[in-house]
Amino acid sequence: MTGAEAAESGTGAVLERGLDTSNGLDFVRERLALVGKTLFLVSFGFYLFLLASMVLVGGAPFVAVVKGPIASGHLAASWTMGLLWLLARRARLSVRSLGTLDAVSIVVACGFLSIMTMNDEGQILQVLLALTVTVMIRAILVPSRPRRTMVLSALAFLPTVVVCIARHSPTALLPGFTAAYQKQYMTLNTVLWSILGTTLATIVSRVTYGLRQQVAEANELGQYVVEEKIGGGGMGEVWRARHRLLIRPAAIKLIRPQVSGDPELLLRRFEREARATAALKSPHRCSSTTSAPPRMAGCTT
Repeated sequence: MTGAEAAESGTGAVLERGLDTSNGLDFVRERLALVGKTLFLVSFGFYLFLLASMVLVGGAPFVAVVKGPIASGHLAASWTMGLLWLLARRARLSVRSLGTLDAVSIVVACGFLSIMTMNDEGQILQVLLALTVTVMIRAILVPSRPRRTMVLSALAFLPTVVVCIARHSPTALLPGFTAAYQKQYMTLNTVLWSILGTTLATIVSRVTYGLRQQVAEANELGQYVVEEKIGGGGMGEVWRARHRLLIRPAAIKLIRPQVSGDPELLLRRFEREARATAALKSPHRCSSTTSAPPRMAGCTT
């Protein structure tokens, strides 16, 4: 492996690290599309409200408002989420691509939001609220480990903190106080809000990830992960599943514990059915296994 290939592989591993793909890549892709759709609609709605309030109500020139940092930063962030929505919705992506899309879209969109504070310190509070909503929605919808959420949330707030610290013009938010004190107050306020937003997103991600793990454990039968019921009969039910280690589809038959009759007769009937299933010669030939309790037959397709 060349140095460039090793660097690319290392970067990809970092970007995908912590992304929870236990429910499959399609589930992650659908959640990323939902994040992009939700944040695009919310952000673009606020953008239209901003234009209407400043131009129609405030009487500001339309061109000046659109070209200003507040509107341009807001619009760029909105379209970044719109692009996430389109890419995650239409493309079949690998786990590395999904991880990259998740990380880059959130950090870039929040970086565009920080532009809104460059010429107007009064926008910092609105931007901090927007950043908090963004990282919280991602933490709720995207399946990932808490550490990944913490890192991405911190990176999302970082550009706004940097812009706030780098500003040299005095603020006028606290009349009667010196410019130096107002600068320190605004910087400290921005840092504390960033820490709070990152902490809240991490806690939400931790709770969500824990609940997902509990559900996954409850749906496991030996080496199989049960996904969806596909049929049933007098003796039991058939569920679609996948092998946890081989990552291939399977069919699991569960025998109801309350089935009446001679246990030995039921067991022989079940074994005959399993042998008949294993003897199938179609392209979907099955291999059957039994286990108890409950008795089940695993049929890989």
